[in-house]
Amino acid sequence: MAMAGLPYLTARVSSERCAALKDNLQPGHTYKMFQAVEAVFAHPPQTVIERLEKMRAYLLEPRREKQVHIAALRENWYFLRNL
Repeated sequence: MAMAGLPYLTARVSSERCAALKDNLQPGHTYKMFQAVEAVFAHPPQTVIERLEKMRAYLLEPRREKQVHIAALRENWYFLRNL
């Protein structure tokens, strides 16, 4: 996270300054979608159809209704289904 190349500021000094900063980064949208797919496919599938049905059920759970990454997976269900 350090910024080197600034005049009169070495990478070491920049690194030390940045080390004191707290990181408030949240996982990105794409990574959250990956985690959703990973949660369903974590165990070896018995059949592909079975896993797709589990993914469908996961995406349609009411408690996930307002999650943006789940909404994106629902919209692009065709692409997931046709892998």
